[in-house]
Amino acid sequence: MRTRLGGRPWRALGLLFLLVAVLASACDLGVLPWRLAQETPEQLDDGWDVASLDAVGIDAAAIARLANQIEDGRYGTVHSCLIVKDGRLVYEAYFHGFSRDVLHRLYSVTKSVTSSLIGIAIEDGLISGVDQTVMAYFPEYVGEGWDESKNAITLEHLLTMSSGLQYDENSYPYSDSRNLVPNDSDGRLDEVDPRPATRG
Repeated sequence: MRTRLGGRPWRALGLLFLLVAVLASACDLGVLPWRLAQETPEQLDDGWDVASLDAVGIDAAAIARLANQIEDGRYGTVHSCLIVKDGRLVYEAYFHGFSRDVLHRLYSVTKSVTSSLIGIAIEDGLISGVDQTVMAYFPEYVGEGWDESKNAITLEHLLTMSSGLQYDENSYPYSDSRNLVPNDSDGRLDEVDPRPATRG
């Protein structure tokens, strides 16, 4: 049966094309990023209160666009994006197959975390200051053959990577035994390579 151009089947087809066009434009935000931007992060027993982006005045559409750009690799291989505002977790998303249960090697970002924690401990009066010696907190780690020069190492030395402990990441790869405490070590400070460099 032939149908006139203005008949019902053509109208249905036109509506179908319109629907596809609307969905295609919505995909610019990405289905998953947009959904996550609208949701409140899962409440876990991890000490974090949660809230929605809207509840703290953050534009959910902007965050969805950011997440879509992360998915597209615009910022390299970003594994996660978490946003905290007013003491509440308001956005939590993982990318490229990662999740909150996947462990990561932190490398140098650990220095920033450690510095922040030391600052909090000083503010709370738990540590007197960065000029405090490290061994004041770990006297039980002093063992036989202890290198007395390590007694002068302060928190500031460790935070600024100027402790004088021997570590050569330029000549040898990370996995080289000359840069590692043996895997079966209990982590005692007297087992770190004692060869001194200049502290400053």
